[in-house]
Amino acid sequence: MKRRLVLRAALALLVAAPSGARAQETIFNVPSGDGGQFGIEQPVNSRLTLAADWYTGHHALGYVTPGVIVKLTSRITWYGSYQIGNGAVANGNHQFLTELGWNFN
Repeated sequence: MKRRLVLRAALALLVAAPSGARAQETIFNVPSGDGGQFGIEQPVNSRLTLAADWYTGHHALGYVTPGVIVKLTSRITWYGSYQIGNGAVANGNHQFLTELGWNFN
């Protein structure tokens, strides 16, 4: 069971939790060590939120990802960000990431 800490301060959402990096070592035999996941979301207005996530460690999830969350309509949300790897950045371990979300409610 993962523990998760969520704090709300000055309208910002802060998240901290242990990551599942240990599974990569036991399942795929790739040493990664224990790590954590940290995030922050800061609403700018009702449609725009600045956000950043960081998974610690040198594994497939090990990135810091700053970006924006834009509420396009009541059902459609666009996520735009830039992922920067925790290692091998000079060798190209960074990229743009975009996602589109649909709210079924």
